[in-house]
Formats: sequence, C-alpha cells, structure tokens
Amino acid sequence: MESGNQKSRTSRLLMLNYRFDASNEVDETLVSHYNFLMENMNNLSEKEAHDWLMQRSKDPKFVEVTSAGFLYGILVDPQNAPKHFRNMGVSITDNWYTALYRMNMILLELFNKMRSEPKMQILYFFREAIKSNMPKIDNVLLNLLRTINEGGKLSEIYPFVHGVADFLNENREWIRSIKQGSLVSPLVLLSFSRFLHDYTQSGLNNEPFKKSLESACEFFLRERLVDMLPLGRDLVLILMRLGRNPTFAPFWKNLLYGQLQGLGGLIDLMNKPCQAVIFTFRLSLHITRKIEFLLKMKMPNFGRHLDWFTKQHLNGPEGGSIRAEIIRYLWYIGLSTPDFQQQHVAENRASLLSFFIRTAQPGMEMQWCKLVLIWDWFGFDSNIPNAAALVEPAFSLVRYLLTTNQILANSIIDFLIRSTTMISPNYTQFFITSVTNSFKQLSTIMPIMSVLESTRIDKPLRDMLRETFPELFAPKHPPMAPPPSQQQPPPGPSRLTPLMIEEEEKSVIKKLNQNSAAILPNEEEAKEKKKERKKLKKTTSLSEQTPETKRENILDVGSIETVLPLVRDELKNSVGELNSAVKAKSDEAPEAMQRLLMCIFENEELLENDQIEILAECLLIIYREYLGKREFFPKNSRSEDISDTFDMSFFALFRNLVLSPDGDESRKLLLMIIGEMRERCNCIGYLLLFFIKGTKMESEEAASAYTGLCKAMAAPLEDQLLEDLKQCVIDDHRLFAFLVPFIFERLSEVSGSVNLMRLICGSIDAAQALSIVREMCLENLTMFQKDTITPILNASIQQWDTIEQIMLWTFIRGFVKFDWLLNLIPRLAYNKHPEAITNLLLMIKQAEPSLKLMQNLLSRPANDFFTICAIKVLIDDNDSLEQVANHMATIIKRLIQSGEIYPPSPTKEKSSLKKTLCLEFVLSHLDTFRLNCLTKESRRAELFLSNNVLQEALSLAKKSERIADLRTKFTELFAVMEIFSDAFDTKQRPLRKTRQTKPEVEYSDERIKRRRIKEFEESDED
Repeated sequence: MESGNQKSRTSRLLMLNYRFDASNEVDETLVSHYNFLMENMNNLSEKEAHDWLMQRSKDPKFVEVTSAGFLYGILVDPQNAPKHFRNMGVSITDNWYTALYRMNMILLELFNKMRSEPKMQILYFFREAIKSNMPKIDNVLLNLLRTINEGGKLSEIYPFVHGVADFLNENREWIRSIKQGSLVSPLVLLSFSRFLHDYTQSGLNNEPFKKSLESACEFFLRERLVDMLPLGRDLVLILMRLGRNPTFAPFWKNLLYGQLQGLGGLIDLMNKPCQAVIFTFRLSLHITRKIEFLLKMKMPNFGRHLDWFTKQHLNGPEGGSIRAEIIRYLWYIGLSTPDFQQQHVAENRASLLSFFIRTAQPGMEMQWCKLVLIWDWFGFDSNIPNAAALVEPAFSLVRYLLTTNQILANSIIDFLIRSTTMISPNYTQFFITSVTNSFKQLSTIMPIMSVLESTRIDKPLRDMLRETFPELFAPKHPPMAPPPSQQQPPPGPSRLTPLMIEEEEKSVIKKLNQNSAAILPNEEEAKEKKKERKKLKKTTSLSEQTPETKRENILDVGSIETVLPLVRDELKNSVGELNSAVKAKSDEAPEAMQRLLMCIFENEELLENDQIEILAECLLIIYREYLGKREFFPKNSRSEDISDTFDMSFFALFRNLVLSPDGDESRKLLLMIIGEMRERCNCIGYLLLFFIKGTKMESEEAASAYTGLCKAMAAPLEDQLLEDLKQCVIDDHRLFAFLVPFIFERLSEVSGSVNLMRLICGSIDAAQALSIVREMCLENLTMFQKDTITPILNASIQQWDTIEQIMLWTFIRGFVKFDWLLNLIPRLAYNKHPEAITNLLLMIKQAEPSLKLMQNLLSRPANDFFTICAIKVLIDDNDSLEQVANHMATIIKRLIQSGEIYPPSPTKEKSSLKKTLCLEFVLSHLDTFRLNCLTKESRRAELFLSNNVLQEALSLAKKSERIADLRTKFTELFAVMEIFSDAFDTKQRPLRKTRQTKPEVEYSDERIKRRRIKEFEESDED
C-alpha cells in the first residue's frame, strides 16, 4: 500500500499529479535513471564521479541510463545543469546518439505536458550542444521547431518561441555551417512567419519578441535563401503574408518583379509543390495524432470531438494561422498514407475541411484559409507525378459543400475567380492557365463539369466561371440566327417580295454552307466534332445533378421565327404547319408531323448536314414545352395502360423510325435527325426507349432503333445508355423503373454491365425495388447471369456505397443461386466488406452445406469471424451439422494425403488461388470456433466437435508425422477434442437416431448439463 506522500507526489517535469493522473512511462524512466545516478554520485567529488562514469561507460546499457538521467537533471535542476551536462559528456561514448534520442522522445511525447521551467531548459541543452559541437543536433532542432507548432494562445507559448528565436540569433555562425539543403531554414521561416502573424492578431505588446522573430527570418532569407526551395509555392504564401512588413518587402518585390537568387521568379516557384517532408513538420505530433484520430472516426461522433479540438488548439484570435496549417496538412495527408485514401476517410476529410473553413473568423482569417485550400490550383504542373491528386482535395470539398453548405461553396468559387486577378495582376493569365490545366487533369480521375455547371452555383458565378476559364466549358451552340436584315419582326408580303425573301434565304444558306465547309470539311470531321462535344457535355455524378442543370440546353434553343427561314423551301411549309398545329394543340398535329416526315423522305437527297441540324432545332423548338416539363410517365396510370401517351404528334417521329426496315435510307435519315436532337436535348434517348417499351413494340427490330441511334451518334451503346438512364433518373424516376425490365430483356449486350447495375441499385426507391422484384418473380426480368454476377460483386465491394450494396444484395438474396457466390467468399475481408459478409451469412443460414462451400470458407485466413459465424449457423440443424462435420473431415483427410499442410508462400499464392486451402487454416478455424462458440445455451458447438467422423479425422491428423509443428501450435484444440471424445459416446448414440427418438430432451436434461459442466471444470483444473 502506497504512503500518503507517494499518492500526492507530483512530477517535476510534467504538469500532472500522480494522485489523479495516470503515470507517464517516459517520465518514470527518466526519474528512475536520475535517482540511480544521484544515489551513487552524491557523495563523490566531481573527479571521482567522472572516474566512476568512465569506468562503467563501456556498458551500452549504462550509457542509456546516464544519458536519460543527466538529461532529466538538466531539465528539472537548472542550478546544477552545467554539472549534469559535463557528466553526460564524460559518460557518453557514442557521439551523443543516446542523448539526442532521449531529447527527441521528450520533444515529441512530453513537450505539450511539460512545465514552463523545464521547457526553457531545453534551450539550455541546445546552446550547450552547439558549443560542444554535438553532431546531428540540427536534426533534433527540426523536432523542436515542429513541437512549437501546437496552436492555442500565443501568450502561453511566446516565451519559449522567443527563446528559440534568441537562441538562433545567437548562433548564426553555427547556422552558416549547417550543410546546404537542411530543413532547418525552411521550417524556421515557416514557423516564425506564422508567429509574427499571430503576434499582430493577439494584442500582445512585446516589441523584443517581434524584433527577435523578424531578425531570425530576415537572416535565414538573406543567408540561406537557397535552402527554402523545398517550400516550393508555399514560400510565395509566406512572403505574401510578410510582404507588408518593411523588413521583408524587398524579398516580396524581388519575387514579383524579378527573381530571388537561386530560386528564380514567381512562376518558377509556383510550379514547384511544397515537398512532402515539410508537411510532417508543419504541425506538432500532438495535433497530427488528433487529426488522424478524427479522420478515422465515424461521422456521428464528430461534433463533440471537434469542439474539444477547437478549444484545445484554435481558441483565441491567433488561432487562424494554425487553422490554415491544419487545412494544408489535411490536404497532404490523403496523398501520403494509403490508410487515409479509403472512402470513409475521404468523406471525413471533406467534413473536417468544411468545419475548419466554416468556423474561421469572417474576414482575413477566412480568406487566408480559402487561399491555402486552393493554393495548389494556381501553380499546377502536369509533368509532376500524380499531379491530379494534388488538386483533388479542394475540388472534392467544393463538391461536398454544394450539397451541405451551398453558401460556403459559392464563396470559395467566388474567391477563386477573384484571386486570379488580385494576387498579382501581372500574372493573371498564368494563374488562369494553371487553374484550367489543373481542372483538365483532374477530369481524368473524377467528373468536374457536374460541379462547374451545377445549378447550386449562383447563375452570376457560373457566368463568371465560364468567362474566366473558357477552356473548361463546351462552347455554346451558335444560334441559328438570320443575318441582321432578318432580325426584325417576321416580314409580311407588303414589306418584302417573295423574290427578295428567296434571295436572302439563299444568301444565308450559302454563308452557313461556307462556314460548315471551313469548320467541318467532311462527314468524318462532323462526327469527330460531335464526339468532342459529347465528351464535354457528359455528366457522371447523379448526386449533384438537378433537373434544372440538365434542362438548360433545351431552353437555349432559339425561336421558330429565326430558324424557319433557314429551312429549305421544300420543307418550310410542312414545318410551319406542324408548328401552328402544336401551338394550337390541334388534333391535326399528328397528321402534320406525318406530312413533314413524308416530305423529308421525298426530299432526302436535298438534306445535307446543315439542313439536318436546322430540322432538329425546329423540332426541339416546336416541342419545347413538352420536352421541357421532364415528366413523361403518366401519373396515376398503370404501366399496362399507357398507350394513350404515345398518341401525341411528337412520337410519330419514333414510330416511323421503329417501323422503318433496318438499312432503309429513310431510317438512316431519321436516325441522323434524332441523333442531332439528342445532342441538344438529353431526354430524347430515354424517350425513344419509353416509346419502344410503352407501345409494346419490343421485337429485336424495334430495339435496334436505339442501338442504331447510338451508332449514328458514334457513341458506345453502354456509355450512351448509361447517360440516358442517368438523366431519366433525374427527370422521371418512375419512368426509369419502368424501363429497367426492357433494358435487360432487349439490350442484352449491356445486361451484365457493372455500371448499369450500380446505377439501378443507387437510384431506385422502395416502391421501384418492389416493382423490379415483382417483374423477376413473374419471370419477366432476369437481372443476373452466372457469368456476369462475379464482376458485379467484385466491383461492388471495392467501389460502391453502402446503400448501393444493400440494394444489390436485396436482389441477389432472392434471385441468385447461392452456388454462384461461392468463389466470392475467399476474397472478402471481414473488416472491409461488411455489406457482402452480412448478406452472405444470412444466405448461408438458409443454404445446404456442400463440400465446395466448406472449402471456400476454410480457405479464408486464420482468426476469421466470417468462417466461424458461417459454421455456427450451418450446424443449427442436426442434418446440416452432420453434413458439415463430414465435409470438414473429408477436407482434413485430403489435405493430409496431399501434403497441403501449410499456406503457400506469397508468390505462389498469387499465381495459384486454388492452393490457399491448407490444414493449418482448417485447424486455426476450428480453434477459433472452440474459443468463441463453446458453452453457449444451444450446445451446438459441443455436438459438432463431438461428432465421431470429425473426431476420427482430427485423430488421424494428430497422429500424422507431417504436422508435428501444428500439433504443438494447436495443443489446446486437440486436448478439447479428446475431452469430447471421452464425454460423448457418439458411436452408441448417433445423431440421426437421437433426432428420431429424443430430438431435444436428452440434451436439455439438467443432470447431463451438470455432468458436462463438471467435466469441463475438471479439465480446466488439469
């Protein structure tokens, strides 16, 4: 029992009380070594002490004791610090390595808990180390500079920072002697520039502190400027922050209008990213550990921990600069460590970035946080490896904010646009080009146009984006406008003669033909241009699309009055009649559409590319109102009774297409017109599918109309179908569910598409899921094939969201044979694929145990709970229990006979997945099963392990000479099996006979239970 004095003992080094706080292992080690030295040296003179130290310094362990003990003495006993330092020098024989190691440990692990006086003694150690010419002390200085980047109130740490600055100013000759390329220079500038900024925000009145920091920064910039190269473009940020200070204004001006010696000009620096090693020192280890903890945490727990983090490190007006450093670190951490590239970590990173920017003080602090967030966009260099990843974090944050904090997202975009001209007007074009190139490179790994063109961005900002970065956006379709003479109200016969009209129309057509010839000299080039336009328009992110986003391109078409004069005379009257009939909602509109189509067929040879485009635009203008509403599936109607929908004149276009023979010239012409309409209005594609399905014209010839449309647009079938269906999900989700059975039945080429399945699983709601299940129950729909299920499952466990996987497994559990899924079992990781494992366990509970199932389960690595849970649910039934035992016994015997005792080497395992099943895995699973499943209420595990067939197989394994090592490794398993062999005479009471005569009574008898418990207790005592 501890005495009262021991209970109330406080640490001389740390701010903790052992009565209330947990002890610190490093502190206790230092205290123990210090006390040992003092006990042996207190009664010795200094010479005798040196002799004693030198005599024992040959022992490396003693050197560790002396370095730790004397270092502790330097920190807690300032009066005797010189004596302790001399004693340390006498005892250390390894070039101070152990002392530096201990100092690193103190800086990284204890500094934030240390008392103020021991902290200042750290500077004494560094001063004496430099005087003693201690090697490698500059490396430890890096951790000292890292440690001071802790955040919190400047008033609490400024004495120590002041001491560091004075210490550096006192030792300038030593600094000049540091080898070139050392990180000391950039880290001093990075840290001190932040403290200078904090000083102006904190309200402190300490001119010596300010002068000391300014002097140190100025010295490093003047004497060690070349060493700043690892900072890259972050050096521009530092000089931008210091530029208003007269001491540093010359450096900023030289950078803007000339060059910094050895570093080049502003463009040279902007093209160099900050080196990764710098980021590891920008924040203290204490902060980085907390950030990594927050990144790996589940979302619901964020709020409480973020409040705690803010109070600890971001409290006060000077918290803005460390906030910016945290934002830069969060940007970096996703690039540096694979553990931080997982999906949930990326989401957490976006949430954290959002929090730190959102909670910044309005004004300069928030603007600075925005700038450091997007800073790497302004100096993008595509030649740098993995360049796109450098600009991804900030863009992902903007995409995240568009759905969670639209105002903040708009403010960041506005700040980006304004910064291109405000950072330095002389470099505006360079910044615009860099941002443009960064976004283009980013588009290779993620969709960007769905963000840049999102309607959640304010319309004026979207216009400013388009004006500032025009190369990122597809050029708007040029309006089919007549020449200036025809921009007046439609002329009447009294104002223009027919001859004048004809001459002007010919002139316009001639100009259009000339322009077309100049831009697209042949049909192949026209197709290429369409492909490029399609790529630019293509969208891939459903979560950020809205009906308004996709509706804009149909609302941009001109008026019929401006386009109709461009139509050839042979077609003009028919187009005008159709327009009048549709506008008047006349019953004659279908006939007018049919007359127009017949006229088009009759004048087929006159229709060149420009006329096809004009006709397509005319049709879009005429049906603008219908196409613009984007709700095509009739409300309160059953899918079996929607034929009236297609009586509208618009669908005559599709009807003629579907009824036209394949290869007919009229079919090709219609495909060209409809394809041009689809280029400008993105609902045309899924409306064609709707027509084919809704009119029950579902023959292969009818379905070929859609595939023909894809060919006419020079688009792969799967890509075009996915784009059309994505748009259908946005516009009319009921129509989307209606189309799904048709897609799988008639477009079999894409029925196994992973992307199509993901779109379905991620887009439907409960009612639509029920509709799809109904169709599968009625055998009207087959979603899965044996040869396509594996790629879909492999993709789902790697890339899909949880909701998408849950919906996929809902369909799989009802309509996929369990045998098709067996090959997936060895590939699943218990901690990484919870959705798949959960559903497989539920399916296994209903499955018949087979030899192949057991092989796949047992081939999983050891200590796997998936295998254990699967075996446990399989043995719930007596018949299944016996089958599992028989299969496992068969596997054990085969493995012994074939010699597959141990797992293959990693290289062999990669080349042959079939050999991953080995006896060691089987025994390991049985051992884990024993540890987790015995002594449960059902007693199924005891019945399973006592099965006579399994007992015989394990007895055979135990006797085999091949498994001597495994026999030792699994001693407890074999011992338990022997206990069950003695406790249950399975030969006299076979399971089947037991089930027929006494299914449960014998195993629930209290007397037998007590006997079993007693046997287990006795075996435990042995």
